[in-house]
Amino acid sequence: MLKLMKFRVRVNQGYCLFGCVLALVPMVARGDNATLPAYIIKAEIDRDAHIIQGTVKISFRNHSTQTIEQVPIIVYPNVYKQPPAYLNDVNFEWVYPQRFNAGWMEAELLKVSKHKLIKKKPFVWLISLASPLAPKSSITMELNFSTHIPERFGEFGHSKGSYTLGGGWHPYIPSMDSNGHWQLHLPPPQARFDCDLNYQGHLFVNERHYYADTRQVASVRGLKARQLTLIQTPKLRRLEIHSSRSRATLFLSGRHRRSRERDLQTSIRQALHYFEQVYPDRTDVVTVVEVPLRTEITVGVGGSLVLLSDRALKIYPGLRKYHRAHLFQALFTAMEKNRVNQMEQHGDQLWVQEAVSWFHTEQLLQSTFIGQRDARQLPLIRMLSFLPSIDQVIYTPQFPFTSAYYNLNLATPFYRQGFLRYNRKVSSGRFVLEKLGNQYGKADTNQLMHDYLASENHLPLRRLAQKRFGSESEIFFRQWLYEQPRVNYSIRSIRKIIKPDRKIYSIVIARSGKIELPEPVSVLVKDRQGKTQLYRWDGHNDLYTLEFTTTDKIAYVHLDPQKRLSETSRADNRVPPQYKLVMTAFVFGLDFSNLDSNLLIATQLRRIYGGKNRYNAAFSVDDSLVDFSLGYSRLFGRLIDRLRLSHGLGISYTLSSLNADFLSSSFGTQVSPSGNSTKISVGYGFGNRLSLFNPMEGIGFSAFFTAGLEALGGDFDFFRTGFAYAHIIPFDPQHLLATRIAFGISGDDSIPPQEQFALGGVDSLRGFAFGDPRLVGRSRLQFNTEYRHTYINDLDINLFHLARFRKVQGVLFFDAGRVTGSVVEQQQDPSGFSGYDIGGLFDLGDYFVNSGYGLRIYYDALGIRNSLLRFDVANRLNPDLAFDPIYYLAFTQAF
Repeated sequence: MLKLMKFRVRVNQGYCLFGCVLALVPMVARGDNATLPAYIIKAEIDRDAHIIQGTVKISFRNHSTQTIEQVPIIVYPNVYKQPPAYLNDVNFEWVYPQRFNAGWMEAELLKVSKHKLIKKKPFVWLISLASPLAPKSSITMELNFSTHIPERFGEFGHSKGSYTLGGGWHPYIPSMDSNGHWQLHLPPPQARFDCDLNYQGHLFVNERHYYADTRQVASVRGLKARQLTLIQTPKLRRLEIHSSRSRATLFLSGRHRRSRERDLQTSIRQALHYFEQVYPDRTDVVTVVEVPLRTEITVGVGGSLVLLSDRALKIYPGLRKYHRAHLFQALFTAMEKNRVNQMEQHGDQLWVQEAVSWFHTEQLLQSTFIGQRDARQLPLIRMLSFLPSIDQVIYTPQFPFTSAYYNLNLATPFYRQGFLRYNRKVSSGRFVLEKLGNQYGKADTNQLMHDYLASENHLPLRRLAQKRFGSESEIFFRQWLYEQPRVNYSIRSIRKIIKPDRKIYSIVIARSGKIELPEPVSVLVKDRQGKTQLYRWDGHNDLYTLEFTTTDKIAYVHLDPQKRLSETSRADNRVPPQYKLVMTAFVFGLDFSNLDSNLLIATQLRRIYGGKNRYNAAFSVDDSLVDFSLGYSRLFGRLIDRLRLSHGLGISYTLSSLNADFLSSSFGTQVSPSGNSTKISVGYGFGNRLSLFNPMEGIGFSAFFTAGLEALGGDFDFFRTGFAYAHIIPFDPQHLLATRIAFGISGDDSIPPQEQFALGGVDSLRGFAFGDPRLVGRSRLQFNTEYRHTYINDLDINLFHLARFRKVQGVLFFDAGRVTGSVVEQQQDPSGFSGYDIGGLFDLGDYFVNSGYGLRIYYDALGIRNSLLRFDVANRLNPDLAFDPIYYLAFTQAF
């Protein structure tokens, strides 16, 4: 029987939950070449069909102590057969250029073999051997295979004629320990490769096998590696970067300004020079290749090969300095690979490489005074943080390379899409290294890393940590390396005891959620004189009481000011809460035909990290009235992002100045009164759309009731109530159907036209001008439908680094609406209308309808801020109305 370690496989996400056993996994036996698995591959790349097809002969020796009856075969491309779980409205365009495109592998054993291929799981198949394989015995299996390569960005896929395959494009066998247990959650074992590959263009096979486009067959013999990486591209330029003893070869797939290429070469040369100082007797060679990456600046795919994003040299020049740390780390990971692999067990090699490379990166940044800053702390960013675009960039970033700009320490990779991580859930090495610094101090952690790099007895990092920090450190490793505990820290209470000569404060800190071992928690206290004191709680127990004496009052208490804890929420880490003023909306619409415009500016006072309580203020102006409102809203439900929850209740007070000329030009006489109105409104809203600019699916619902009251200082008594419902239905990511229905009634008969429902304008019935008297009435029913379809999804046009245009979307829309008790009807027959005439809203013969077409230009301001420019043209469809197109410019979707 096939012997597997006990673990659970979640096929749709492609990783294994294997608890803490990784620390106990024995090292896969290392021996001479005869003990290594061997692959003989003959294949070719079909560029038209995007398929690699060929044969692979696998020779395997049973180096365990058990007899083997079945051998698992990993068919890695099947990971891409279904849309991944992490795919959503925000990141979709960073992964797939057009729409989801599946990848998979087909394979079969050759007829000459008596083995049987059993396809039970999507990416793990079994070969039932014709006869059991005894210890120390060998076997050879031969398979035909064809790999369908998905169109996608990243470490595995094709885009614009280039193929990036970071490993696993052919069937391979996983690691096995000495007890005959197959280690499916680990990267593959070291193996020997002989490969003949037909290709067109330029080709890399791992890091040191480069073939120019003058050849048609690439032959690799005796290559020892864990995986076979292929990079094939139509064209490449080769640049050599030399230091004293080391060398880097840079291959660029596109043309860039010389100044940008010089900056990149300078950064690579700095890394090489630093490494020569750390290891005076070493000579290192590294290869950097530009490929289509969108989520990360750089990616390591094993060996001394580093992949560099083709967008890295195209962003705003002032932001490129934030890329250096990630470039250094990728280079150091490649150069430390061999040394770490010799010292570490197979299960620890990847994260230890990342930890060591980040330690080198920090040392280099400090020695060259470059520093790795957080872009969110730039003075200009902080000064402009009240703007909605800047606030979203700080707290809900929706752009690539976020980890580079924000110096983020990710517990798990942002996307577990690469060959080395697809089947395992292990924290990044940098995360573990920084956790060591939090627990045992930065100085001791740095000394641990120096000892590891200078170790003469080749002790693994975890063993060395146990010697330095004690056996408890191994439990911390298990807690940091795998599934992170979902915990939250909060300030439960602050109590003051006043004495004649001093003040004693008692602060209670609470922790919710289970944790295997406690973590240190920092508590910063600042008094009114500006003096600060940093206290430390060792994290034991779920409650902690901090008592201290002071001569002045406390200004605030702040938990985890250095943001070292992995918490579910930071909104409750400060007392009193720290608030910010944010412009939540800035909407400007312009009707080119009538030169009418509308403006809305809305602001909100809320906690730094969101919170549930929001205090609102808004100002709006259009042809009918000028509004100023103050309100309060309470959010609840599930988190949509760090700032938004799915449900909200609100109440507001609004003071309006009515424009007496609102309808006079249409009638020749003044029919809209002057004066003021004061209103109290209550409302409820629900929404589950993730993206703010390009939602691909989801719904939005709102309902309201508004009462205008003379008792509050206004000139009119009236009410309005209604609801709106919008739904986006995806056919696929590039073809969406968006619909909206809005209903409302108002009264009584004395309600001024300025406060009645008005259809028309940039976000309503676009074929009619806002304020058309036929479309201003006491009750309304409105329908909108849009067919949104993408023309170009990866445009990549740079406008002087101020904006990068990336997507063009077309929108075919249809609007229909009806009001009852319109101003026209009231003027024609003042006594002929009373009540709400809800039934009249469904008289299809009285509807006003229009259709039109629009373009949506998506762009990234300064390369990071997601923005939208909308152009619409609409025309009436009613047979009794003249052809009169109306043109619009706006900066948001209609709904």
